[in-house]
Amino acid sequence: MTKRPLWVIAFTFSSILFAQTTQAVLVAHWPLDDIAGSGTALDQSGNSYDGSIEGGVTQGVTDGVMGDVMQLDGVDGRVALSDHVSQLNELTSGTITGWFNHGNTSIGAIFTLSNSTVGSTEARLFIENNRLRYDVRDESGNPTGEAGFVASQEGVDDGNWHHFAVSVDSVTELTNIYLDGVHVGQSYEPLWGSLTDAALALDTMAVGSNTDSSGNQWFYNGLLSNIALYDDVLSHGQVLDVMQNGVTASPASLPAPGIRTSGILADYKFNESQPGTGLVSGDLLVDETGNHNGFVLSDTLSYTSGLDAGDSALSFSDDSESSHRLSIANDSDLYILPGESFTVESVFRTSQVGSTMGLVSKNDTGGGEMWFRIEGDGDVRFFLDDHATTTAAVRSDSTLLGQEITDGDWHHVAGVYDALAGELRLYVDHQLVDMVAAPNAWGSPIMGGTADLTIGDFIGVSNRKFVGDMDQVRISLGALNPDDFVAIVPEPATITTTLLALAMAGFWARRR
Repeated sequence: MTKRPLWVIAFTFSSILFAQTTQAVLVAHWPLDDIAGSGTALDQSGNSYDGSIEGGVTQGVTDGVMGDVMQLDGVDGRVALSDHVSQLNELTSGTITGWFNHGNTSIGAIFTLSNSTVGSTEARLFIENNRLRYDVRDESGNPTGEAGFVASQEGVDDGNWHHFAVSVDSVTELTNIYLDGVHVGQSYEPLWGSLTDAALALDTMAVGSNTDSSGNQWFYNGLLSNIALYDDVLSHGQVLDVMQNGVTASPASLPAPGIRTSGILADYKFNESQPGTGLVSGDLLVDETGNHNGFVLSDTLSYTSGLDAGDSALSFSDDSESSHRLSIANDSDLYILPGESFTVESVFRTSQVGSTMGLVSKNDTGGGEMWFRIEGDGDVRFFLDDHATTTAAVRSDSTLLGQEITDGDWHHVAGVYDALAGELRLYVDHQLVDMVAAPNAWGSPIMGGTADLTIGDFIGVSNRKFVGDMDQVRISLGALNPDDFVAIVPEPATITTTLLALAMAGFWARRR
């Protein structure tokens, strides 16, 4: 995939399927390229919403990428904009966009509008836990909208320039976030004007900090440039225009990339060597697509006979090895973006009973999480969590399947996320065994954390090692149907009609 040195983020509250160009008006534009010592951040929109420099702010810093920019010290530096709150605090739809360069792990507010007389009543665009995040909290400090927040994937604390934009549509009640021109999250967080009983009480606005009854907080430590505010939604194409061509009164709409609908992201068949061959840490793990080769992290794995004649499978022994797994480096190509469906499959056999065992996972605690594992009771569980808005999980019931997944025979499992249908589905041996409702889009990218993709273990949790043989792991775009799954030869035994009916009847009755 193509690597980009600059990252872009935009939050847009509009349909991801039918994005339309709107007539957004430029309300404010702070280039933040003012000469050193001027004491003012001039508004170039023509509305004279100039800001006052306070504390540790260095103006006129020359940057090799962006030109003259503003540097804030993370201690008390900020741009005070509170003189203009009355002109802006009733906006219910709009877009805020700009550039940031944040090379540390501190929490930093980029743009906020708040009530300084109470605690935790604000709209805040800020950096926390290596992600850019936007949310709105009411007078009681509770999140508003349908979710806690919308956020980017992890990785923004890297000391590179990133473009951001947040667009809020109060009519469609959709919030979309983009990073490097890529749509990475969707939910609904309102703009500050939608705060119930609080809009007129918002009295403080700033770049580089937030203010509540405890005083100023969350001072930004890093570089900022070209922050702008529009009074309506910018489409994906308009966000791209602002990113590529700069802030204008009427952004054009450039061609925007569509939703990926099909294709194999990664496919591991474990045929690198003949049965009986041992592996050592550092050995190559081949991705059949050629895009995401990984490495063995343990000296205790070996090859054994696979499901098909002449093929190999990877054997995971029952050992005490701490790095009992295969590791595939984090890559943004593996992120599942808003509106994208995907399928994770694994073909394995195990006779290990009573253990929770990781099949394939990307179990970040900060970015979007995915894991597929065998539970201690023999159930199979597929779990998604965007760490912003929603979790969803499906689980088999071994008592209804007619056979145990830990019986030592080859089995195929598939976890399917269907964005269009808003469903998460689980298949065991090509049979649908569970289904739950899921969002049509996530608040941040699934598998969007910085942790590696892992096969055969569950990073960060003890006693989650897979014990058995694994013949294939495949991750595909699209909500695959059983006819499209990895074939199992010989075909697995068909579950009886009675047992299948019982399992289907339990879909919506069971909630975990």
